[in-house]
Amino acid sequence: SRQESRQSIQKEKPLVTVDQSTLIEKEESATGAVTLAVYLKYTKAIGLSLGLWSIIFSLITQGSGVYSSIWLTDWSEDPNAITDTSVRDMYLGVYGALGGIQSIALFISSVALGLGCLKAAKELHDKLLESSMKMPMSFFDTTPLGRIINRFSKDVDVMDNVLPATIRAWLYFLFSVIGVFVVIGISTPIFL
Repeated sequence: SRQESRQSIQKEKPLVTVDQSTLIEKEESATGAVTLAVYLKYTKAIGLSLGLWSIIFSLITQGSGVYSSIWLTDWSEDPNAITDTSVRDMYLGVYGALGGIQSIALFISSVALGLGCLKAAKELHDKLLESSMKMPMSFFDTTPLGRIINRFSKDVDVMDNVLPATIRAWLYFLFSVIGVFVVIGISTPIFL
């Protein structure tokens, strides 16, 4: 209402004037690393179920990849696999099944993470828009519209494009490193 608008203008900080004819405030920006709280807020917005599905199927993807390597080692060391076609077919069938499991698990993990990131981006976009609309009128008087749109579009771009790719890469490398340690632990436990 008009009365609330007048009250909000009276409560706000005084405007910084560059010269006597402008009311535009100098833009403030944070520098440094993104805090852990920001990442936690984003992962919370993804949701527990979609996040867990993505992690579980990422583990299955990596596990089937590791087991494929172990299976190939066993296959190459089996002298019967060369002459006995039934043994060769068994090794080939299991290896193909592991590849299929790995592909399906990777697809499900990617879809779950994609849906979770889409959910998080929508939720955080709505919160950003809502908080922007609740700003006092003096904010819009002192901040150029281009600056607001530019900041808004950059934040939405990061939520839509950068964070999902970063999370996907982080999960891939985390489980790849764990997989390497598992293979090392199985093949040469003295290194652990």
